[in-house]
Amino acid sequence: MGRFVLAIDQGTTGSTVALIDSRGVLRGSVNLEFPQIYPQPGWVEHRPEDIWRSVGTGISEILSKKICKPSEIFAIGNT
Repeated sequence: MGRFVLAIDQGTTGSTVALIDSRGVLRGSVNLEFPQIYPQPGWVEHRPEDIWRSVGTGISEILSKKICKPSEIFAIGNT
């Protein structure tokens, strides 16, 4: 049975979800952007539900690639 880390990188313009194997090799990733809101010059805001949705969708998409079984994921990291 393989062992994988599910990594979530929360960026300013989107969420990246990746699977990394036990050797540290990136096996696949997806990136989903979300809207930027500019209420005034020099400001940027995000709707929390857009971020939450992008993470959930990213997890679903990476698992749909069948890189590993969900039971092979032994850790989840969020940055």
